[in-house]
Amino acid sequence: MADEELKRATAYKVSVKELLNGTFLRTDNAPSFLLSENGRKILRVNLIGILVEIISETMWLLDDGTGSIMVRSFNKLPFYVAGDLVLVIGKVREINEERYIVVEIARKLTDNGWLRLRAAELQKEIPVQQAVAIETVEQMADGQEIYDSIKKLDTGNGVALSVLTEKFGEGAEAYVSKLLEHGEIFEVQPGRVKVLE
Repeated sequence: MADEELKRATAYKVSVKELLNGTFLRTDNAPSFLLSENGRKILRVNLIGILVEIISETMWLLDDGTGSIMVRSFNKLPFYVAGDLVLVIGKVREINEERYIVVEIARKLTDNGWLRLRAAELQKEIPVQQAVAIETVEQMADGQEIYDSIKKLDTGNGVALSVLTEKFGEGAEAYVSKLLEHGEIFEVQPGRVKVLE
């Protein structure tokens, strides 16, 4: 067997958004892979996210603040609960235009700072021309106020976006999107957000 075949593919640190926006390619003589928008050829992934739904013993829904993706296993997945922060290493796959990860390793992380760290790591990898413009101090203050309100209003099931737009106006949705993007909050279900703690 050639050395190339013995080497295990790199498990790239990715966001769900990168996985969902890339192009999945199947080849006859080589393993299928994902071609990301920035040109990376991804066979294996290293993803950190919140376990938002346990669909079955072999299937989860994971959210990292940039989107949600299905995680599947051929064996029983570890016993974790919704809300747990999880590191998943696996292969990206697609069937019937649904993209998912086949788990090789799944580990619960006890410190929620890992999600923020991963978001910061991924931000460094974005080319300068794609980087988001730096917010003004005023915008950052508005975002912090919305973040604090989510934390305060949450009684355990998250806060409805409609409550936030009612309190802060239509502009609240843009700040909520930024907080989701930066991994400060996550969607517990469509239209309901929760602070990552």
